[in-house]
Parts: sequence; C-alpha cells; structure tokens
Amino acid sequence: GRVIQVVQDSTTTQATNTTTTMADTNLSGTITPTSTSNKILVFVQQQMFFATASSGTGAGLKLLRGSTEIYHAPTNSTGTYGQFISGGNITSMNHHYTKGLYILDSPNTTSATTYKTQFALFQVTTSGTCIVQNNTSPHNAKSLITLMEVVA
Repeated sequence: GRVIQVVQDSTTTQATNTTTTMADTNLSGTITPTSTSNKILVFVQQQMFFATASSGTGAGLKLLRGSTEIYHAPTNSTGTYGQFISGGNITSMNHHYTKGLYILDSPNTTSATTYKTQFALFQVTTSGTCIVQNNTSPHNAKSLITLMEVVA
C-alpha cells in the first residue's frame, strides 16, 4: 500500500448555485494511474457557504470520477444534505464551512482520470444560495483536491 504518485489541484474561482440540481464547483484534478490494479486515494477540502431566509436549509456535495458518481451526500425528498442547519424563527442565516471527503477509489484504468466535485442546495427558498470558493473579503476561499496513487 505505498503511495507512488501525488497530484494536487486547487481553485479560488467562485461558483454559485440557487437550485437543488448539482452543478460543478470548479474543483477538479486529473491523475494517470500506472496500473489497473492500483487505487486512487482522493482527498477533497471543499470550501462552502450557504445562506437562506428560512428556518432550516443546507447544502450537499458530490464527487465524480469522469461521469461516474463515487460519493453523494445523503438525500431525502427535498434534496441533498451533506451539511444542514435548522432552527426556529430564523429570518437570516449564513453558514461557512469546509467539507472534507476522503475516498479510496478503484478506477481500473491506466488512462488519465479526472475527479471533480459538484454542489447543490438542500431546498430552494426565495433567497436560498450556495456558494463555493466564496471570494468576497475577508473569505477569499480556496478549495483543494489531492489524488494519490496507491499500489494495490
């Protein structure tokens, strides 16, 4: 199980989503495995922010290898909720956080393989917004993805 290759990428490019439909976060990384039997250890540090004027909401994150989903936050009939805040009589709520993902993947290929994240709101209200890489001062947020090839 030794690591033979490490790739790290980052982004500070802000993206906004006001829906419960997954959208790209602008965070991705590409690695080319040296053997089909090797695994890829994926580390994600995704900066996220959501705001709403309702009593409870949240946001979720998805990790894809190409177009294949390898992680999806829990969902219910309303939406995905990797992070959620609820309370009574809330007229305005802002929540900043960094979502960490740690996944050991088996891509079974020696071709260049791209991993990326997507995000969405838990529920849509008249003022619900989710932002990744919030670039307003003083946040100036950065998200990171690290890919490590591990010998099987």
